[in-house]
Amino acid sequence: MTVVEQRYRAVLAVQRGETKTDVAAQFGVSRQSVHSWCARYAADGLAGLVDRSHRPRTCPHQTTAEMEAWVCEIRREHPGWGAYRLVHEIARLLARPEVVVPSRCRAPGLMETIKPGGARNDGGATEVPRRAAGTSGPARARREDRAGQRR
Repeated sequence: MTVVEQRYRAVLAVQRGETKTDVAAQFGVSRQSVHSWCARYAADGLAGLVDRSHRPRTCPHQTTAEMEAWVCEIRREHPGWGAYRLVHEIARLLARPEVVVPSRCRAPGLMETIKPGGARNDGGATEVPRRAAGTSGPARARREDRAGQRR
């Protein structure tokens, strides 16, 4: 039995007069799920019982394409500038109330997302190469000092 068939049978059971609580117990789901299936079936028919995406329809804090273009342009002109400097300069250049400048916290994410050549990096966060543990640095020196003290 498919998910849609199961939901349809639950809706039919409620329409026959069974309580939503009993139907929920019978199908092993919450009462709220049965309630939402009945509402979706009443509004959309069988199409309303199909699984829906949980992805948000919009992302209000997403950086606009225009702002990304500004970041790309300024990065091309000044490749040595860091993320915070870029945001500062964009805010200075576009000092208008209708322009939403990325926050200082968003700046490093923009630097990862937008490569200096202007191409987007949508493959996820880039992997930062790390030193192997114990190879060098102050932590190794402390370990060696402690090892000498124990002997």
